[in-house]
Amino acid sequence: MALTRRTFLLACLAPWPPARRSEARAADANRERAAAIEQAVLSLTNDVRAARRLAPLEPSFPLAGVARRHSQDMLDRGYFDHRTPEGLRSSDRIARSGLEFDATGENIYMVRDATSSPVNLASAMVKGWMNSRDHRANILTPDYRVVGVGIVATPRVVLATQLFGG
Repeated sequence: MALTRRTFLLACLAPWPPARRSEARAADANRERAAAIEQAVLSLTNDVRAARRLAPLEPSFPLAGVARRHSQDMLDRGYFDHRTPEGLRSSDRIARSGLEFDATGENIYMVRDATSSPVNLASAMVKGWMNSRDHRANILTPDYRVVGVGIVATPRVVLATQLFGG
């Protein structure tokens, strides 16, 4: 069967198959949800700092990229840890990205059956971190000046990485 120019053009201009469109919409919705959670975590973290008369943390988009990649890696490879399966720590991942800080810290969090609103999820994360001595110390360290929050969301699971730099 010969392919005519008209058949070729119609095939090229045809919309994606419905399954691909719905997958793309779902991925966009997950990214939007993750971005809303990131903003809420940043705001709630700074609220906690302000209540203790600490300077707010400035958002660092490069640091957020490192954090987001770690959250995505944990999701993709099915682990939940401050260290990658290869043993890389947050300071290693930050240095590999070309960022330099005198001090760094990391908080991670995972929510399963994460059907709550972005604000409720962020609130649970920050409360959870504040109830943990080491995670609370990261949030309240006065020497930290910047923070990067990286969230990866699926319809049922949310993974969060919060990286601090000072």
